[in-house]
Amino acid sequence: MAMVVRTADVPTSDRLDLWHDRVCHTLVPLKMTAEATNGYSGELVHHDLGVAQLLDKTAWPLLVERTPRLIRASDPGLYKIELQLRGASVLSQGEREALLGPGQAAVVDTGRPYRMAAGYPEPAVAGDAAPVSALPRLMTLILPQALLPRPVDEMLAVTATDIARQLPTGELIAATLAQLARSAATGDEATAARLVPVVVDLFAVGLAGLRDRAATLSVESRQRALMARIEAFIETHLPDPGLSPDTIAVAHHISLRSLHHLFATHAATTVAAHIRDRRLERCRRSLIDPLHKHRPVAAIATDWGFTSLAHFTRIFHAAYGLPPAAYRRHQENGAVPLSGVTPDQAGAGVGGGR
Repeated sequence: MAMVVRTADVPTSDRLDLWHDRVCHTLVPLKMTAEATNGYSGELVHHDLGVAQLLDKTAWPLLVERTPRLIRASDPGLYKIELQLRGASVLSQGEREALLGPGQAAVVDTGRPYRMAAGYPEPAVAGDAAPVSALPRLMTLILPQALLPRPVDEMLAVTATDIARQLPTGELIAATLAQLARSAATGDEATAARLVPVVVDLFAVGLAGLRDRAATLSVESRQRALMARIEAFIETHLPDPGLSPDTIAVAHHISLRSLHHLFATHAATTVAAHIRDRRLERCRRSLIDPLHKHRPVAAIATDWGFTSLAHFTRIFHAAYGLPPAAYRRHQENGAVPLSGVTPDQAGAGVGGGR
């Protein structure tokens, strides 16, 4: 369960101290300096993902420093992966400096000094009047260094850089981090936790590629990285009715047999069932989204690759316990939907996006 800290819950004079205590308690000792002269404002959501910790911070700009003195006092051996979600930050470690905008990510070694001007520029509205949506937002994934047992010189090559530009798998790492953040924010910490080893494997693959050492990686790591690429491809192409196991295999230069084996091994489901379940979930979200409340059910089904309304209605009913229109009304009335059968019992029928 997530732990939420809001500075608005304490007096103005205590807000920066509260922020400092909670971040340092979860991460490592840090020096913090706020430029705001009228107190401090922020909201922190802490997700415990088992081997990793996730901090989702929406807050006023802050200068954060990890000094040699603080490192000598406490060095738990961590890497931080910073993903900028709104606003911008400047991260520097050693001789390098990275400017992060929305969607960009960088890694930092907490065992070496660094500085981070987190969450700039300041919002136009000041103090308590600033809505949360106007404040800079930064996600920090905290990993034990033991999870990435790479030579020190390899990690030094990528710290305080935009990993999308530095690593062959950098763009996919940033996309996976963004999905991890979305899963955690919607309360799906189980999915967020399952994405942590994917991030680790993508780092391993990227670092090996950077050093031309891909042959030294385990088969398991290469397969999990391939699985992550395929899942990202599927998410991007869900609206395409032509999405199928055949098109996925061709796009990733593997045989259809290898694709099916990959899903059986790493997802415990079939490719067709995975596509169907992801489309159904996207439709379900659209049906209960107030922004789509007047959009016809048939249009929503078409948006996510279904070409037969009758088929969509049948498998939605089987998966969620109610037909799409009734499910939407049920949600609008504030009722809890019925728990239908398992998705695998809802029937396949993915080919051609039926």
